[in-house]
Parts: sequence; structure tokens; C-alpha cells
Amino acid sequence: MRPPPGCGCASMPACAPGWAFPPSWPAAQRSAWRRTRRPHARPRSPAARSWCSSTCAAPWSSAGTGRRRSDETERTARWNCAPCSGSRRHATKGTKGPTGMPEATDPLLAGLCGRLGLPPQDWVSDAGGLRGITLRLDDVDISLVDRPQEPVGPTLCLLVEFGAPAPERELEIWRTLADANFLMLGPDAPAFGRNPATGEVLLQYACPRDAATAAGLHRSLLEMARIARHWRHAFNLRAEDGSVGPEPLWTHYA
Repeated sequence: MRPPPGCGCASMPACAPGWAFPPSWPAAQRSAWRRTRRPHARPRSPAARSWCSSTCAAPWSSAGTGRRRSDETERTARWNCAPCSGSRRHATKGTKGPTGMPEATDPLLAGLCGRLGLPPQDWVSDAGGLRGITLRLDDVDISLVDRPQEPVGPTLCLLVEFGAPAPERELEIWRTLADANFLMLGPDAPAFGRNPATGEVLLQYACPRDAATAAGLHRSLLEMARIARHWRHAFNLRAEDGSVGPEPLWTHYA
């Protein structure tokens, strides 16, 4: 839909042909506007003001001047259609919250970050299109992998590395972990394994995406962090720098 003549939203290509300086602007003000290229001049017709207000959701004052910078007077007030401003776009890639960090667009992830006391975060995709995120709980990094295309349905995978076993104890440790897998056997049970990319001991847990809740994931992450600390201490396992290596664990998960 094209705007009516007189729309001052010069940053939109459809609006630019109908843009004009308000007659009240002196030459100096017009020159200053040209230098800064600010598309914030007031629409010159009621129809243009109405169109911008409804289409761009820009609030307007009773004088029709809209949002104003605090250092502008009524005579030089300019409307500021935020979604159409040259520094913004209608479709942005991730909004920012009160902390300045990207807000999580996934309500489940937003709820989990809130329970963990972490800033809002969003999923990250690797070069292969795999979507995941790594969250740090004190000294333990836990990765979440979102797998919507699983044959059994959308699945969330939780992964934590304990560290690489010492060569002289490797057989003992893997036997102990295999025994633990047998004892933990059951529906929706976690399992120990080995990360083929790093050789580290791995604890992984998969749950249906549709049944996952922020509270349930929070409990699972806390328990996985507790288990990681226990096994690191019992078998003297150490993840490099207390993390999962140079890349987030989920980027190695296929």
C-alpha cells in the first residue's frame, strides 16, 4: 500500500517521491537536514499523518509533531517514525532487552534463562544449520540442541562434557560409565557416552520438545551440573579451562 502524498518517511522508497520540506523550515534548517540525512520531517498533510500513524504505529501529539528529541523546540519538531527510521528496519534480527542482550524469541528458552538468572539469550545456528546454545552454570557448561526434524518428533537434547579420562584409567572409567548406563536404563533416561570430536566423557539427555517446560529443564540442568562435578572429582576429569573445548559442544553433535 502506497502512502498518501506528503508522507515524510523518506527512508521508505515508496515514501520518498512524495516527501517535501515543511514550508515553515528556514533555509538553514533545510541545509542542516540535508547534511545529516535525517528522514524525520513532519508529514505536511493530515492524510499523511494518519497513514504513518496507523501503518508505522508512530504516536502523534495533539500538535501532530510526534516523537521529539528533548533538545528540539516546537518550531523545529520532527516526527520520528521508529520502524521506518534509517537506523532501524521493520524486520529486525533479534530485539534487545533491558540488559542490552538479545531477547530470547523462544518462550521456553526465555523461561529457562530467567530461572537460571542469565541474561535473555536466543538459539544460535552453526554452519550446518544445527540450532543450539551453551549455558554456563558456575563451572559447568551445558549445551542444548534443538532438533525439530527428528522422526519421533521435535526433540531437545541436553549435553554436558566431564573431561577426557587419563590413558591409564580409561578402561576403568568407561567400564564404570557403561555399568551406570545399565542402571539408569528407562524411558527418557540420560546416558553416558563419548564425544568423538574431543574424546571426553559425555552425559546426554533427550526429551520431547512439546513436553518440555522451563521448570523441568531447569531441574535437569542443575542435576546434570551436579553429576558433572561429582564425576570430575571422582575420576579427576577436567574439561579444558572448565569448558567444553574451543567450540560449543552442540556444534559437534550430529
